[in-house]
Amino acid sequence: MNNVQLGLIKVLWGFTFLWASISMAQNYTLPLYELEIDVDYLQTLNNNPWTSNTFPATVKFEDEVYNCEVRYRGASARNLPKKSWKLFFDNSSPLNRKVINLNSEYRDISLNHNHLTLQLARSIGLPAPVTRHVSLSVNGVYFGVYLEIENIDKQFFESRENSALELYKSRTHASRFAPPLNPFNLPIIYEPKFLTQGSLDTLGKRLSFFQYSPPGSNTHELVRIVDVDNLIKYFALMYAVCGWDGFDKNFYLWRRDDNRYLLIPWDCDATFGNDWLGNFVGFESIKTFTPLLEQSLFQHLIAVPEYGRRLHVMIEFIVGEGFQIAERILSDTYDLIRHDVYLDTLMLGDMESFDVDQQNFHDFIEGRRRNLQGLDWF
Repeated sequence: MNNVQLGLIKVLWGFTFLWASISMAQNYTLPLYELEIDVDYLQTLNNNPWTSNTFPATVKFEDEVYNCEVRYRGASARNLPKKSWKLFFDNSSPLNRKVINLNSEYRDISLNHNHLTLQLARSIGLPAPVTRHVSLSVNGVYFGVYLEIENIDKQFFESRENSALELYKSRTHASRFAPPLNPFNLPIIYEPKFLTQGSLDTLGKRLSFFQYSPPGSNTHELVRIVDVDNLIKYFALMYAVCGWDGFDKNFYLWRRDDNRYLLIPWDCDATFGNDWLGNFVGFESIKTFTPLLEQSLFQHLIAVPEYGRRLHVMIEFIVGEGFQIAERILSDTYDLIRHDVYLDTLMLGDMESFDVDQQNFHDFIEGRRRNLQGLDWF
């Protein structure tokens, strides 16, 4: 290596550290989490991002420092360049939460599909987690903009003065409310988060009812075991925003203390025209979703004329007033996060694609609103 090459390398290293220090000196517009973790622990995480082991760290937030344990999180996202984080706290913590989820939303150039869908879900009365955009630094280096997502756990229900007898997380596209051919696969499809005695047996029995009882033949039993209002809102939302993954996956199944099941939306990035890889595919004119044709619980709903009518009304409300709310949230959020996104060197796209994606949102909303006028598919 000659002196010129060596000098060039030194200059490049100098720019790297200079950029890191400049980045950290910025006045961020978003709340900032400053994570500190031993470099050996961080290297261990990077070598095995799929580990469920956690490692000690500290996080500074609003001039307070908290002890925590951390690991990466996500199903298909742990090998991505910008990884998502899960922070666990024993005692005090930011916002008094025992768990903090920081999603990189790496495949979503806009960082907004998940956020906007969950905001819309809460606006129509669904029990959806609270979300907000934050910035994250790790060991003094700016890692970019993340979406903080409220964890679905016992604290989630307690904060809403609710209780849960049991909670499951839908893990596969087999979550269509039909009993699995192999009963031992039930806890794989619906991962238990917490249970009471006999919970899995009860779930299996109810899945058999959904699958083998002719839709519309036993409305009395249906309203006894599910919260119909919740299901109508949930399926109407997923239908309106083209939430392909939400019909038979990406939800929590909550059994309330009155023994009724409810659905909680989760991981809603494949919405508003995006697929799960973050590609804008549109499909704002689609009316028939194949997963719904095989969704046993949905078939029971639309087999009851009154529930089918209420489903149409809710869809019309979402694409009308709901989409107006969504567009305001979208515009405000883009303005809010743009400054910190400009500093995000780990984002998938560039600022031009970030701005283009905002227009994709508006195009989808306008097209979806137009195509669902006078809907009579059910």
